[in-house]
Amino acid sequence: MPTGGVNLASFFKAGAIAAGLGGSLINPAKLITGEDYTRLTETAKKFSAIVQRS
Repeated sequence: MPTGGVNLASFFKAGAIAAGLGGSLINPAKLITGEDYTRLTETAKKFSAIVQRS
């Protein structure tokens, strides 16, 4: 499971089955504290789409 500096598409095409996404990439605490659930959902959808295409 790769973490840090992850190019999701490349790692999943190479056979990874999971990846760690750090706070500097998505900063969920800031989105949750700011109650920006729409942006949090959009970010999750983008990552999911990358994984599904790979």
